[in-house]
Amino acid sequence: MSDRRNGPRHRVQKTATIKFNRNAGFHPTGNVDCRVRSLSPTGARLEVASKIGIPDKFALWMEFDELEKPCEVVWRADTKLGVKFMPTRPAQATTTSSSPPTMKTKSAKPRWMVWR
Repeated sequence: MSDRRNGPRHRVQKTATIKFNRNAGFHPTGNVDCRVRSLSPTGARLEVASKIGIPDKFALWMEFDELEKPCEVVWRADTKLGVKFMPTRPAQATTTSSSPPTMKTKSAKPRWMVWR
């Protein structure tokens, strides 16, 4: 089997949760616990109790890092999944009138410095 990674992966031992629409899979909660065994900026190797019912696209939530990444399964073997991280879409501005969208300005001071 050839290695088609875009960059090096680093071995890790992190717990994570695979999240998906519960109506789209076998799991009633839409969450599956997993372990992240290797990680790179472009993807990860996950270990699960069973790959049955896990869809091809899902979100990977790593609580320790407070990080959620949209993923697509690249390969499956026994209790392992190889996933690539998908690009996240930027939030789109919405308008209710014909005027252009406006940006809200933040205070120059950080929130913890503003006295009330």
